[in-house]
Amino acid sequence: YYRDVTGGEVASSKVACEKFMEEFESVLMIPGEGMTNEFEFSEITEYVADNVTFYRVTYTCETFKARNTEASTHSESVGKSTGEIYVALRSMAYYAIVFDTEYDKDSEAYKDYYKDFINIINDFRFSVFED
Repeated sequence: YYRDVTGGEVASSKVACEKFMEEFESVLMIPGEGMTNEFEFSEITEYVADNVTFYRVTYTCETFKARNTEASTHSESVGKSTGEIYVALRSMAYYAIVFDTEYDKDSEAYKDYYKDFINIINDFRFSVFED
């Protein structure tokens, strides 16, 4: 994802990360009708890749579906995911790269998927526009 920066609204990569987290939670990750997402975010940390320094946040998301009965309304968990958001700021825009998975962190599938993702992050470079 990328978002244009206008009028000095984003002063640092950390601020860009905070702005993207808000958008991610409220607009980009909308569940289906009758469902809600509950996010938990970690603290924002710096991640130094080979070519770019990102600000990174990890998250967990649990999706709930409302169940209505004559006696009450309650929610039932229908899915969980985990992920990471990496954000870097340039003079004209900020960029967010999202890793999202339903795999268990201890599974081989997760480890392979994550290894490939980290390789992409470490190789990421801005090559079209220089600041």
